[in-house]
Amino acid sequence: RDLHSFPTRRSSDLLVVNVSPDLSAEQNGKKAEVKDLLKYNFRENEDPVYGLDDQILMIEKLFNNQWNSEKRSRIVYIQGIGGIGKSTLAKAYAENNKYNYDIIMEVSATSAKDAIILMETSIPEHVQYQAKLQRIASVCTKQKVLLIVHDYNQPQDDTYGDFYTLGCDILLTGWFDRTLLGVKTLQMETNDGSDQAKLSSAAEIFRANYLTS
Repeated sequence: RDLHSFPTRRSSDLLVVNVSPDLSAEQNGKKAEVKDLLKYNFRENEDPVYGLDDQILMIEKLFNNQWNSEKRSRIVYIQGIGGIGKSTLAKAYAENNKYNYDIIMEVSATSAKDAIILMETSIPEHVQYQAKLQRIASVCTKQKVLLIVHDYNQPQDDTYGDFYTLGCDILLTGWFDRTLLGVKTLQMETNDGSDQAKLSSAAEIFRANYLTS
């Protein structure tokens, strides 16, 4: 199907950005390549979200402070315990900025490699990962792409540098503190130091270290 047939949808549908009908053939070809390769799977928050304006503005500033001329990804990490609203905030940022991107995607993964593999839909399985990475990156540099990676909870990720190769905006969510690693971070904190909050954090640490493959 031509990309013109995909309208911008509400929260119950997949988000696909409209393509103007007066685009050149070359531009339409690039759009078609993106449509065929990458997944359009962003869903807005089901219920209205209030009170996140300051955090959304901070995410925008963290992205804008990472300008460079090498077509490397800009990465922002939302850190906080389970249930505090990291994914809700990530989606709220995407909703507020959806007209700044051609493509908005979301996956759940504990490594850059897993997230990148989940981005594509048409590359044959026998193609080596590095070849897949380069092909996806070549598409990302032609369009404005936002990738949201939920539950990025692996303390050590040997493939983290591959995120930068993509050349897009990447919003990560997880509990692990990555500030010492130089990752631009927005920290979400609970309003109290309750035992329940501590238990939630401990449970996430246990799942990440013992229940993930």
